[in-house]
Amino acid sequence: MLVRFLQVDGFRNLQSVSFEPSSQFNIFYGENGAGKTSMLEAIYYLGLARSFRTSTLSRLIQTSADKLSLFARLQNATSVVPIGIERSLNGFRSIRYDGNKLTSIAPIAHLLPIQLISTDSYRYFHDGPKVRRQFLNWGLFHVEPLFFPLWQRLLQALKQRNAALKTKQPSNQVCIWDEELTETAEHIDKLRKDYVSQLQPILHQLLSSILKGIKLELRYSRGWSTEQSYLSALESNIYKDRAIGYTTTGPQRADLQLFIDDTPVQDLLSQGQQKLASYALYLAQGLHLREASAKTPIYLVDDLPSELDPEKRMLLTNVLSGLQAQVFISGITTQDLQDSIQQEDAKLFHVKQGKLIEN
Repeated sequence: MLVRFLQVDGFRNLQSVSFEPSSQFNIFYGENGAGKTSMLEAIYYLGLARSFRTSTLSRLIQTSADKLSLFARLQNATSVVPIGIERSLNGFRSIRYDGNKLTSIAPIAHLLPIQLISTDSYRYFHDGPKVRRQFLNWGLFHVEPLFFPLWQRLLQALKQRNAALKTKQPSNQVCIWDEELTETAEHIDKLRKDYVSQLQPILHQLLSSILKGIKLELRYSRGWSTEQSYLSALESNIYKDRAIGYTTTGPQRADLQLFIDDTPVQDLLSQGQQKLASYALYLAQGLHLREASAKTPIYLVDDLPSELDPEKRMLLTNVLSGLQAQVFISGITTQDLQDSIQQEDAKLFHVKQGKLIEN
């Protein structure tokens, strides 16, 4: 799926922007504060109905406006699909897909797989298991149709069990949810194990090119002991769960981490090396998505290649070109592109005081 047309109104400091992107590389360059990252943020918001910079709606809506509006035309092999999102300061929200109103962003998120790579991507290793579960869940959401409904079932059952725990309900009211949790948890665990085993060789090949001479291993932890069924784990932790007031084991506690021998990479690698390792993770996920589903993610690359030497920039852009991915890059000068991106494959946009000028 490609973004063929994008219109942005009332978003951050951008001044009513509309343009037709390249199907490959799109470069936003300009001074700091001009709106380069805001362009990526708008695309991200269109695909996920949330920002990667803030959870406060008022910060996204332009100071002189009372709402933001994002509209795009997406093209696949057979058709063009219009999508749009509107958010107002008064709380109004509208999501449209091919002329129809939606109550959830999920259909658009599935249609428009977006990957963000930024200078903060190394936080994958520092910000706790929640971020790493989101990475794992993103991959499964896009390649395994069974995953999302299973995940929703699990969260609903957990919500009910945790409510019973929090309000000190009798054990029979707590454990009534254990069978449902066990069935969904063990199914999710199998899907995750299969996904990680497929991701491993792709990631290993990238890591061997990006971090030569360093042996890294991707390890999946399912959220409860490998020596127990999930039902046994729930039963053995019931007193702890009752004391704390929530369910302490399960897929909602899973993790996916890189190790060197038995040490997490953040304890051994430099920050620069951690960034390279995180880039490999997100690129590997895109390669796997294309192999498994024939879909290609849209990559948003925020101020990244300027940190890399020409060899690493070439490696990054070669992988993205091989994926036939549509890429939006911000915060880079045109000189940094000359050794890695062919001019005919890219569109350059100068962002100045919130305005977009195509070169």
